[in-house]
Parts: sequence; structure tokens; C-alpha cells
Amino acid sequence: MQEHLEMRYFVFIKLMMVVAVAVYAAVFAERADRGIPYQVLLVTALLFMSVVVLELMEEKRESGALLARKGSVGALAAEVIFTSVLIWGFERDYIYLLPMVFLDIIIVFRQPSFSYPAVYLGILTAGDKAAYFAAASFILVLYYQHYIIVKKEQVKTEASEEKEEELKRYLDKSEIKYRLEIDRNRLYLEDRILEEKVRLSQALHDKLGHSINGSVYQLEAVKVLMEKDREESKAMLQTVIDNLRSSMDEIRVLLRQERPGKRQLAFIQLNSLCEDCRKKFGIEAEFSLTGNGEDISGKYWEIILDNCFEAVSNALKYAFCTRITIEILVMNRIVRCTVSDNGKGCGKISEGMGLDGMRRRVREVNGFISFAGEEGFVINMLLPIEGGQNERE
Repeated sequence: MQEHLEMRYFVFIKLMMVVAVAVYAAVFAERADRGIPYQVLLVTALLFMSVVVLELMEEKRESGALLARKGSVGALAAEVIFTSVLIWGFERDYIYLLPMVFLDIIIVFRQPSFSYPAVYLGILTAGDKAAYFAAASFILVLYYQHYIIVKKEQVKTEASEEKEEELKRYLDKSEIKYRLEIDRNRLYLEDRILEEKVRLSQALHDKLGHSINGSVYQLEAVKVLMEKDREESKAMLQTVIDNLRSSMDEIRVLLRQERPGKRQLAFIQLNSLCEDCRKKFGIEAEFSLTGNGEDISGKYWEIILDNCFEAVSNALKYAFCTRITIEILVMNRIVRCTVSDNGKGCGKISEGMGLDGMRRRVREVNGFISFAGEEGFVINMLLPIEGGQNERE
């Protein structure tokens, strides 16, 4: 839109120059007392049209149209012909249009800017050389301002807009890539959980199924022998008890080995929390962990989980948001957990039981917590890693 306005502006300037020269020639010409011949008016009107068409073709040429260059050359040829007719066919005072024609030739054929002083060549045929020099200088300044200064700024603006669009496309691609990575991690985690369930089921079947089946057979035999041989029945019953006790011990060992750590449970719970936000409330929720999660102690995971659940619950109740983000960053000495939403936020934060409980949990491990409500609501927790080393799993 701005480019169109600039083109209209410069066409208007050129037409005003033609009008000014035509009025000057009509007023100060030797035949002025006899009026302006209709032939002059006709040629001037055709010159008007050629000027407008030339600018239109140049505009299309800038946008990359294939036939625009031929159109520009054709309009320029018409401009040269009609100007020549006015100067050498009717009145020499139209010679003040020569600088415009010279500059249009330079522009259409894309000659360098140092060619612009060629406009002064017309001074050789001008009667009033001082007047021609002044008119040529004025027109030269107008062209230089439009085609050198304005066009360069326009190119810079377009380059900046292209970079901005490229940056937006890059950010969109990065966001899509980030979302895909989150989905892949979530699917991987779900697959691992399913595999662990299958493996645990198989292990329980192998350990427990054989033992229970054998014990059932032995109990059936005890039932038959109970009246006939009580001693043998007691011995077989004790064997069943020992087998079942041994199986229970094996199952306890197996469950202790297969029990997921607090880090795995935290991953599952935080991902489930985000999934619930998406499915139940239609809120885009994301969880990410950067750094080594093994450096976070079990106690810290409990604090992070409790505070994240409290923060998400508050966001669902009060924020009226469409997006919730949970980010955990593990650094050298500090774990930072940030829970943020894009809701309405709040100018003045009044800490109730929920926020007070979050602050109390963090302070118990010598951590720091802050709340901000200017743009959405943001909760930042800083937990010193050294404070929880003795409780690390």
C-alpha cells in the first residue's frame, strides 16, 4: 500500500511539471494571444497518458512482471515522441520537459546514478540557459530524492520485513519441532510404561503362577489324605505353607526391583497432568526437562510435584488461560522450576493457603520462590541441589 502511494505521489509530481511547463509555454509564447491550439492540447494529453503508463509499467517491473520492461520502453518512446513534437513542432518553451525525459531514459534503462547530470545537455539548445539550468536542477533533485533516497529506504524496509517473516517462519518451525519432540517423548514414555507392565505381568506369572498351581495340587492331595494319614497331611500342608511363603518373598523382591523411582513417577505424573489439561479443559499444556534429572533428589521431586499441581489447579480456577507451561532446568548447583500461563494475571498478588503452602515447601529445603502476575501468572522456584543430596535415590 505504501509503495502504491509513493508511485501515485511521484506521478502527480511529474504531471504537475508537465502542466507547469504547458502553462508557461501557453502564457509566454509568441502566439499566446491567439490561444492554445487544440493540437497542443491533444499532444499534451497524450504526454500525460504516456507519463502515467510509464510509472505503472515501472511499478509492475519492480514487482517482477515479465512484460513490464517492454511496456516501460514503449511508454518511454511515446513520452519522447510527444515531448519532441511539443518542443520542435509547436513551441520551444516546452524544452523544460527535456530533463524529465532524460531522467526517464536513465531510469528505464537502469543506468547508474552518476548519469543523472546528463539532464544538463539540453542547455545546449535552450534559449534561456539560466532558466533551463534552474528547471533541470529542480527536476534532478526530485528524481534523486525519489529513486535514490526513497527507493533505498524502501529496499531496506522490504529486506527487514523479509527477515522478520523468515524469523517468524523459523520460530513456527521451531515450535512445531518442539511440539513433535514433546509428543515423541510422551509416546516413548508411554511405550516404556506399557513394556514395564507387560514385563512385570510376565514376571509375576512366572514366579507366582507355578507356585500357586503347585500349592493347589498339594492342597487337593492334603484334603484326600487328611482322614487317612494325618502326619503325611501335616507334612504336605507345611510344604505348601513354605512354598507360598517363599513365593511371597520372591514377589516382594521382584516388586522392590521393579518399583519405578521418584523421577520416573514424577515424569509420569507431570505428563499426565498436562494430558488432563489438554483433554478435559482444552488447554494447551506442556512439560519439559532440561539437564540431568538424576541430580534432583526424591524430596525435591515431591516439592516440585506438589507445587506444580497447586499451580495448575490455580490456573484452571482463576487464570482463564489457554496455555500452561511447566519447565524444569537442572543447572550445576540449582534446580529451577517455572510454571507459567498466558491468562489474565493479577496486579496485586494476595497469598492464600495455596501460595503459602508452596512457599513453605520450598523454604523447608532453603529454596526460593517468587510470583509474578504482570503478563499471565508465573511461578519461579529455585532449589539448591546440595540441599537434597543426602536424599537422592
